Amino acid sequence: MPPSERDSLDDAEFLRLLALARQGDREALGKIWEHVERLLLKIASEDLDPRIRARVAPSDLVQRAYLSVQNGINSFEATQFCNFRNWVQTILRNVMIDESRTQFAEQRDVRKETGIKDGGRSGEVANGQHPVAKSPSPSSHFRKSEELALLARCLLELSADHRRVIELRVKENLEVTAQ
Repeated sequence: MPPSERDSLDDAEFLRLLALARQGDREALGKIWEHVERLLLKIASEDLDPRIRARVAPSDLVQRAYLSVQNGINSFEATQFCNFRNWVQTILRNVMIDESRTQFAEQRDVRKETGIKDGGRSGEVANGQHPVAKSPSPSSHFRKSEELALLARCLLELSADHRRVIELRVKENLEVTAQ
């Protein structure tokens, strides 16, 4: 990918800023970083798995790469800006790989997986467990509250005697006989 003029830095200026950055001058490292940051954000935005992008912003990964560069600037030995740009791109890609491994390791534990019998048609699974939650779903709570509201409205339409019969039947489990 050819760098734009804004993303490029003269090698002499790069070496001057690099020397200052190695002496702990954060502003010098910041000036170098300005020339690669836009490229790194573009790489992180385009190459990051969409499932991970939903959880982690590309800018967060670029910041992690910056911290790695800051910690490793003294071990960087090249003398050209293009080598530095390649070095930080590699660091970013490694940060992205680490994040991908972390995210997918948390999501998938092979020991928890179960096979479905009959292609899932019977609703049974191979080890007798069910893939659905045992707790009621939010929609079932809503449906139950709607049914109770409907029942209450229907009960209000009944005479007092009929309401009493239903209350005795439901609350006290009494048998109702016709006379």
